Amino acid sequence: MASYAQIRSGLRDRLLTIAGLNTYLEWPSQVNPPAALINLAGGQYERAFGALGDDDTDVQVEIHLALALAGGLENAPRQIEEYLDDEGTNSIRAAIVADRTLGNVVGYTHVRGWRAYDTVEINQLEYMGAIVEVDVANR
Repeated sequence: MASYAQIRSGLRDRLLTIAGLNTYLEWPSQVNPPAALINLAGGQYERAFGALGDDDTDVQVEIHLALALAGGLENAPRQIEEYLDDEGTNSIRAAIVADRTLGNVVGYTHVRGWRAYDTVEINQLEYMGAIVEVDVANR
């Protein structure tokens, strides 16, 4: 079974395939946008109604996106939507589904969706942000 650090690293490796996206395994003291911050959001040790012998652990991960508002609030949605799209060179989803096992580290990843599309404050600075939700079936 992969450690939490291996899961975060595997996701980071997938996100590094997106040119120019700064990816952080932990919350940095300074964010350099565009940025993706990988955060463990929860976990489940057993599946109550899973298949017999199913000992996978489910891990929920949030990828927090932060983009600069330098182009103005009116331009920020168009920029962040490139990362939220289903496909394309900047798509978070496309980068992850290109290798759902994160380099054969986990059983499977599922990009559930995104939420919290709005301005966010990180370290007293304002960014355009969103959260991409990822489920990981750890083996």
